Amino acid sequence: MPLSFRHLRIVGFKSFVEPVTVEIGAGLNGIVGPNGCGKSNIVEALRWAMGENSAKSMRGGEMEDVIFAGTEKRPARALAEVSIRIENADQSAPHPLSEAPEIEIVRRIETRHPGIPVIGFPKGAGVHYREYAMLTGVDAIGLDSTVPLDWAQSVLQKDAVLQGNLDPIFLVIGGAAMEQAAKRILETLGDGPFVFNLGHGIRPETPIAHVERLCEMIRHWRAT
Repeated sequence: MPLSFRHLRIVGFKSFVEPVTVEIGAGLNGIVGPNGCGKSNIVEALRWAMGENSAKSMRGGEMEDVIFAGTEKRPARALAEVSIRIENADQSAPHPLSEAPEIEIVRRIETRHPGIPVIGFPKGAGVHYREYAMLTGVDAIGLDSTVPLDWAQSVLQKDAVLQGNLDPIFLVIGGAAMEQAAKRILETLGDGPFVFNLGHGIRPETPIAHVERLCEMIRHWRAT
């Protein structure tokens, strides 16, 4: 048996302000109801959860339009979420999901304030960073410390602001090693849209003096 849809859960998506669960049976399924009951919204919820990224295809001006906008009696929702449960009995799903008996795909979107930039941090995304930026529409991409700088500069920086990616272990070490690592990041990414930051969170054992020295170094570099 190939991969089979078994369960669709919708909340806050278009007309579905409250959670709705649609059980999907074997074979051909139909949706029956009067005009305006939300039949097309169920189909669009399925398409959206499977990766549809055209707001126009979702009958909206921007992707946030899929979130329940409110009525005279019901307030607008701050998010929309659709999840699909897929049966994988014959293990035909691609690796690394091939051995899972069931797979759940969840897509969620939240409202955001206009004009406030969004930074996405797809840790460990590897070569998929650019695809992630294109699909999500984030304003900036947070790079972890494993991302090659030259590749990030040539492939990613032309389309998005980059943030990162000093390995926090250099802050622990300090000294020339830290300064050389920071200098390489600044020289490689500093001429484009860029926010200097760590590739991961700061480690608890980091000496404050090392953080102060790094901040001083970056401020001096910006001033020159």
